[in-house]
Amino acid sequence: MKYIFLIVFIASGFLAFGQRGEQLRPDIKTSSAMRAVTKNNGPASGNDNLYPVIERAVLYVKEVRRSIDLSLAPNNQLLHIKTPKDTNQSIISILLRALASNEIHAFASVHDSIALNQHDAIDLLTNANTATIKSVCLWETWQYDPSVKKIVGKIIGIAPCRFEEKDTAHGKAIFWIKYASLHQIFKQDFIADATVDDFFENRKFTSKVLKVSTVDTVYYKR
Repeated sequence: MKYIFLIVFIASGFLAFGQRGEQLRPDIKTSSAMRAVTKNNGPASGNDNLYPVIERAVLYVKEVRRSIDLSLAPNNQLLHIKTPKDTNQSIISILLRALASNEIHAFASVHDSIALNQHDAIDLLTNANTATIKSVCLWETWQYDPSVKKIVGKIIGIAPCRFEEKDTAHGKAIFWIKYASLHQIFKQDFIADATVDDFFENRKFTSKVLKVSTVDTVYYKR
C-alpha cells in the first residue's frame, strides 16, 4: 500500500511541475526574445522603452521621409485651408495655432516620448519665418499587412520643413509633430471638397522622397 501512495505522490509532483513549466514557457520565450534584441541591436539610445524591430519577425518594414513642396499643385491647396471659423490659413499657421493652444506637442523625433518645451517649439517656428517655409515633411512607415496581403503606408509624423539655399535635396525639419494628434484638427479643416485629413490619408499630394531607412533603424514602443 505504501508503494501505491509513493507512486501517486511522485506522479502528482511531475504533473504540477509540468503545469508550472507550461506557465513559464511564454515568459522564457519573451525573456529570450528581449535578450536577443538587446544583444543584437540594443535599445534605442537614451530610452529603455524603445526597442528595434527584429528583421526576421517581419516580412517588410521601412521608414520613409518625404517632402511636400507647397508651391506645387495640388499641394498648394495647403496654403488656403478653410478652418471652422471660416478663415483661410496655411498649414504652417494651423500648426502654430495648435501649438500655442497646447492641442499638439513638438518632438525632435516622432519616436521620442518626451516633447520639446512648448514655448521653445513656438519660437523655433516663429523665428524660422513661417512665410518662408515652403515645404512640410512627412515621416511614414511602410510594412506588409498580412490581412490585406499588401504593403501599407502610414503617416506617423509631420514637420514644418525648410531647405538650405545650397542644398535643395535634403530638407531639414524644424521639429516633428505626431500625426495621430492632428487627426481631429485636420478633420475640421477643409481644402476644396475634402478635409485636410482626407488629403493626407488618401495621398492626394505630390512629394519627393528624402530618405528611406532600413529595418535596423526602425524603433517602436513596447
